[in-house]
Amino acid sequence: MLNKHYTFYDVYKYLLAISLIVIYAFSNLTLISIGFQLLFIFVSLIIILNRRAVFLSVHFYWMFSFLLWTLITTFFSVNQANSLNDILNLTVKFIFYTAVIMFVDNQEKFLYVLKTITAAGCLLIVRLILFTPFSVWGTERLGEDIGLNPNAIGIALSISTITTLYLVNYYQKKSLYLIIMPLITVGLFTGSKKAFIAIILGLSLLMFFTSRGFIKKLKMIIISIVVFLILLFISFNVPFFYDVIGSRIEAAVLYANNSGIDKSTLTRQAMINEGIELFVRNPILGYGINNFNELTTFKGYSHNNFIELLLGSGLIGTLIYYSLPIGLLIYSIIKSIKNSNVEYSIVAVLLIIILFLDIANVSYRQLMTQVMIALCVSKMIINKDIEFENKEIEIR
Repeated sequence: MLNKHYTFYDVYKYLLAISLIVIYAFSNLTLISIGFQLLFIFVSLIIILNRRAVFLSVHFYWMFSFLLWTLITTFFSVNQANSLNDILNLTVKFIFYTAVIMFVDNQEKFLYVLKTITAAGCLLIVRLILFTPFSVWGTERLGEDIGLNPNAIGIALSISTITTLYLVNYYQKKSLYLIIMPLITVGLFTGSKKAFIAIILGLSLLMFFTSRGFIKKLKMIIISIVVFLILLFISFNVPFFYDVIGSRIEAAVLYANNSGIDKSTLTRQAMINEGIELFVRNPILGYGINNFNELTTFKGYSHNNFIELLLGSGLIGTLIYYSLPIGLLIYSIIKSIKNSNVEYSIVAVLLIIILFLDIANVSYRQLMTQVMIALCVSKMIINKDIEFENKEIEIR
């Protein structure tokens, strides 16, 4: 019986690992990703039936409330089919996130997931090296040759960089820095401006939060500034980095100073402006989730999570959605400062990065971002914060 138990548990944790690796490193393999998620959910259901109890966290009630509101607004949706398809998609993912939180119930499993995300980042790099022609490196943004969006790759690598640095601090293994270097380097080759900032900001904040005492924190601030300046220098002065990332940063800065035109930034700003104009006309209910493309002159999503939610679910839906990540962020920062507890640092840093990326990223339906929010909730439960503890519901 004991051996069977461990065998079943191994299947359970390996299914989660494979699911996360596919989500982070092979996100274009949609059917495979869905397949492993469903298998993990199925095994989780077996465990629930065996225990005759299910543990529901604040995450469950949060996402249930958001889905319920989006379902209500569907009655007023511009295109009900778009909204219902999005809600169905979110519901399946919601079950997966709930299963992930159920799995990550102690520090060992939390670290296991972080290691998996780090490994996924490494596998993504290997995949890029194997299937991207050498001539593309330093001349074009990485991703097209493996069917992935460069920004998605950049975000995935930025998250893997942050999880790796946390593991460096936790295990005090300096050798793990050897993993961080290629994650940053390939992240630069994606040409993603938001990934560039996310990597710098994430590493800087994590080093700051995990440093004890004023002098050490000041030291980390100085080191972060130096690293940022070095990476900027490399981006602007090394030709193959300048062609993919330096020129994009330069164009964005020139646009901000009204000195030049960055087409990408200009388009995104136009999307925001049009989205705000439409939101003001119907601020409470919105126009139904997943309808930005139906209402605007841009035939696609808004590239901004705030605009996408305000337009789709109105002010109420947006407030419901951001209540958890912002609440978690405030709580984790207070705990970090008040108790000098470094175990809240990873939560604070991940949430800051997620909220920052939402300016140019639609994350409410993005698996890798939502997995990180679920993981943050799990960390709060592991830290035994009564505000975030699981509620046991018996199944008879």
